[in-house]
Amino acid sequence: MRRTRRLGLCVAGAVAASALTAAPATRAAETRAAARLTDLVNPFIGTENEGNTYPGAAVPFGMVQFSPDTRHNTGYDHSQNHIRGFSLVHLSGVGCGLGGDLPVLPTTGDVTETDNAKYEAEFSHDTEQAGPGYYKVGLKNGIGAELTATARTGVQRYTFPATDKANVLLDAGQSLHRVISTQVEVLDNRTVRTALTGSGFCQDTEPYTVYTITRFDRPFTSFGTWDGSSVTAGSRSGHGGAYVRFDTTKDRTVEATTALSYVDARGAALNLRAEG
Repeated sequence: MRRTRRLGLCVAGAVAASALTAAPATRAAETRAAARLTDLVNPFIGTENEGNTYPGAAVPFGMVQFSPDTRHNTGYDHSQNHIRGFSLVHLSGVGCGLGGDLPVLPTTGDVTETDNAKYEAEFSHDTEQAGPGYYKVGLKNGIGAELTATARTGVQRYTFPATDKANVLLDAGQSLHRVISTQVEVLDNRTVRTALTGSGFCQDTEPYTVYTITRFDRPFTSFGTWDGSSVTAGSRSGHGGAYVRFDTTKDRTVEATTALSYVDARGAALNLRAEG
């Protein structure tokens, strides 16, 4: 009886040990399979011939779709080769302008233009990469841009040439839909807050406001805002947009996280704290 019970325990132990030994191999195989499946995803499908999709970064059911906007009225078109900004909100497959809120673009030199149709950046599709939750492009001005996203934030990394005038432009006044009102505030030497009210989706709609807060990984060397075509260095508030400047002569990389909320500025700040 004791021998039978002992044998049963040994068999049970051997089975358990076998399962434990096999588990890491199984998990590794599952990980490899998952990696292969994500490699099959092509976010550029539908980005030409009025497919009206976008190639940028998003997570399932997320509020942020962080993606480049070219000259197309719905955001991105693969037949075009100028980027006007990387904006936070997109809807795939629609034929009308929607979202495109807070287009952000890295530049170098003096900030003299406030219309993104004038300061847009040329690029080659040979430098583009996109996969689930990730987008990368090399701009012809020598700046590299990378985007990723969480449910409520967009994360951006820019690699600049060596310069003391590396800028990030946050354009609150231009979207893919009609802009009604905007507010921009430079809160401190690392943070910019905006409130953007707009409307329109194939027709006139009830206005909505999206609140954003952008936190950079290091202090600005200078900043400014603009209203219309007037740029004011050192200004902390405006209605058109803001620029922040960095010295990248030694450290060429600048990172930032932008959180949004459709409730209020506090909601955006809480989302940044939770996911940034």
